[in-house]
Amino acid sequence: MKFKKCLIQMLTVVGICSLSVSTVMAEKRSINTNKTISEGIKDNPIMAYVVPVYEDIWVSELNSNPDDGSVSLRYNNNEKTRTSLVSAKKLPDNMKAEDAMEHLDKGVRQALGDGKETLVERQFKTDKGHEVECLGFINENEKRSQSMCVSVFEHYYVQASLAWALDDEERGEEVFSRSDDFVKAVFDKFSEYEGI
Repeated sequence: MKFKKCLIQMLTVVGICSLSVSTVMAEKRSINTNKTISEGIKDNPIMAYVVPVYEDIWVSELNSNPDDGSVSLRYNNNEKTRTSLVSAKKLPDNMKAEDAMEHLDKGVRQALGDGKETLVERQFKTDKGHEVECLGFINENEKRSQSMCVSVFEHYYVQASLAWALDDEERGEEVFSRSDDFVKAVFDKFSEYEGI
């Protein structure tokens, strides 16, 4: 895996969700880090299916947990207006993929504050045909849209939390659909992992 124009530093920290993880901090510079990246992929193969850059949005932090085969990423652009948290995590052993979406939907509604905000429900398919379900709302006070999108595979689920600054869009569907191409690219790349 190559991080184009990124400076990668590997650190061990207690990261998101209180997990001990290896963190890759990415800056917009070019440096040879193939050895470090290849070691990370060997420990946690799903790392090979991370999209490092999509248009002007790039990985600023990567958290890998080889113990459970999960990976979490923080994306943004230079202007810090496209904050996106993406994670790929294994489904619990006792949970069937067809039941997972219902449980995830409940969790997303709680995280977004169901009953406190008017949630917009959306569904779409990625270019490779994977179903994506999204919930979101517009936070006018903070001038951003907040949405969460989830896709469930046989052994994993992939989730994106998107806090994007409002531009000049009308306050309609396009506020949420503007992130669809990013979500499709990231989710489709993860879908190439044979263990997913």
